[in-house]
Amino acid sequence: MTVADSRSDAVVPALFPDRARRLSVDAWQARYRRILVLSDLSIVLVSTLVALHVRFGDTDHQIKGISYTTLSLILVPVWMLALVGARAYEMRFVGTGADEFKRVSTASLRLMGCIAVVAYIFKIEFARGYVSIALPLGTVLLLIGRYGQRRWLHA
Repeated sequence: MTVADSRSDAVVPALFPDRARRLSVDAWQARYRRILVLSDLSIVLVSTLVALHVRFGDTDHQIKGISYTTLSLILVPVWMLALVGARAYEMRFVGTGADEFKRVSTASLRLMGCIAVVAYIFKIEFARGYVSIALPLGTVLLLIGRYGQRRWLHA
């Protein structure tokens, strides 16, 4: 245990200015990343539910015994994992340059491709209207959301 660890946070800036600056940067980045994840999560959820409502209305359609409502709820974490896999939340790519937008769009396009391949291999006949609304709408909204977050960040 070091002196800095045994002291309160109020003492850290006076004794260790470099560590205090690093702590504030880490806290800011963690907070901003949480905002991005929550924003992306809500956007993906909204886009899947909008596609569900536009394509099917109030009726509950099923495919291979699974309702599209359940598939919509499964698609949300899968899409979020695709974003994580594309490293869309790494701080070196967030807030600067085109890489942030490229990673978001690449993750979404790869997800579209994976859904198409899985549907083809297992002969699953997804409603094309649902998929053609949910994924493009979500991708556009994710890019708009990231742009808005960047504008807020640099304001």
